[in-house]
Amino acid sequence: MIADGQSSDDDRIWLMVLDPRVAAGSGDLLGPIITALNHTRILVAVTPSCPPNLADLLTRQGYYADTTKLDDGRCLIWVQAKDVPVVLDVRECEAPEPFERIMAAVEELEKGGAMVARTPRLPRPLVGRLGVRPDVAVEANELADGTGVVIVTK
Repeated sequence: MIADGQSSDDDRIWLMVLDPRVAAGSGDLLGPIITALNHTRILVAVTPSCPPNLADLLTRQGYYADTTKLDDGRCLIWVQAKDVPVVLDVRECEAPEPFERIMAAVEELEKGGAMVARTPRLPRPLVGRLGVRPDVAVEANELADGTGVVIVTK
């Protein structure tokens, strides 16, 4: 059984939210991000502004990277390792579609498998429903932009 969002053959955690003081402190975001990616599959950081070319630099190093400018001018940076399964992005879907699509994806998971979903908000009912199942482990986080990320391992 996989516990705490980790697989038995990989000690990286699934999700790390990089402390914005670390991200902004040195002026060099790439170094702390690359270092953190040695310990996590998905990294999220919020910075005072969107660094130019950061997503391109990370993509050239083999990561998927996306930056989103937040309403207050800060930047949400999403970086994932190349071995992360396809991320189910249901942020633009109306309820109950995110719940239904995530539950369907969980049912298709094989033992040892994992799925990642980005949701329009933290899906508390979904987390509650999955949290009582003995065959899965679920991790959910609310991001700085109010959206959520759900990671389910079987």
